[in-house]
Amino acid sequence: MPDSDSFDVEEEILKIRELFNEYGCLSLRSDFTKLEGDGECYIDKDGDLFFAYLEGNDSHRLYFKDGLMFRWRYCPNAQDSGNYVDHDLEGTDEFYYWQDYSYREIRDSIGERLQMEKMPEDRQHAS
Repeated sequence: MPDSDSFDVEEEILKIRELFNEYGCLSLRSDFTKLEGDGECYIDKDGDLFFAYLEGNDSHRLYFKDGLMFRWRYCPNAQDSGNYVDHDLEGTDEFYYWQDYSYREIRDSIGERLQMEKMPEDRQHAS
């Protein structure tokens, strides 16, 4: 996980928004099997995951840098996107669950196009 003292989450979010606009990143629809809903992941031109969006009754926005999630934005009601909680640089089991879940689901959907080796071994929890 990035060092929270030197890592600027909001600056990284702006960089991700620039990726959308500048590179026309690859959006991959995926069947996120544990959700009753839909999901999309976004990888850059080098095959690195930088954003995933999962939506059912609730929604999850997951932001990544260098194979690690740095923000998990949770909305308990997907229809009310203004009511959310940001989990930035947390070291909780739930935070790592969503990071790992995204990689597992994406790997199962598009595996060879995603650079899985960027995810450190100590963050790869049980499949």
